[in-house]
Amino acid sequence: MYIKFYTISERYDEYEKSIRSLVENLRAQLSKIGENPDRVKLTIVKVKPDTANETAKYINEKEEKKIPPQLRYLISALKQDGIMMLPAMVMNNKKIFEGEPLSIDQITSTILNEAKAEFNMDIQMQSQQQQQKQQPPPPQPPSPPQLPQLPPPSPPPPQLPQLPLIPLPPPQPPSPPQLPQLPPPSPPPPSPPRQVEVEGAFRGAVVTGFKLVMGRPDDCNDCIYYGANRGLCLLFGFKVKDPTHPPCKAPGLN
Repeated sequence: MYIKFYTISERYDEYEKSIRSLVENLRAQLSKIGENPDRVKLTIVKVKPDTANETAKYINEKEEKKIPPQLRYLISALKQDGIMMLPAMVMNNKKIFEGEPLSIDQITSTILNEAKAEFNMDIQMQSQQQQQKQQPPPPQPPSPPQLPQLPPPSPPPPQLPQLPLIPLPPPQPPSPPQLPQLPPPSPPPPSPPRQVEVEGAFRGAVVTGFKLVMGRPDDCNDCIYYGANRGLCLLFGFKVKDPTHPPCKAPGLN
């Protein structure tokens, strides 16, 4: 027993599942009575929707050259089975329907009658609706265990108002360590009066406390040759009446 079903993808998927289930049921019945289940064969030819539209355009084309190469094999198989429209079914080289599929109950009755005629046996088959009625309802999923009710969560603690941040003063650099104050240095002791040994007329005499002036000073008190005790110029031998008017600087002696 050979069944061929031409269908269009994504349009008759549920119908295709019913045909497969029907054939599997028939094979199971044959196994129960000792027949080889492989004596029932099912071939399903799926055609894409766009390919089905193109096939309808060239199904009546007589010249094979005008048919696109990708459609030639399909159109040749359809013509061989006498099919002009999809979907369609052929069983034992006899066309069952084309263009509009039969109901599942009609297909079940047709296949059952063909099987009785071929195998000469009374095969009891059930329609899909009867199978659905006899099937026990699916077990209910176990209800999830009830968890103990937890007390409502405590309210969140009140939020304290956010105080403005007061910037901290920059850190002060560490003050250098204070060194102990030392007493001011004591003044150096006064140097003793400079003693100048004068050569000349007063060799061996010591003259102290005078101001050294280069050349002839304007005041005899600043001259090393002035003897204040005697009021005498030790260089020229003049009598000095007024030390502020050195006789050495009198006109005619320069």
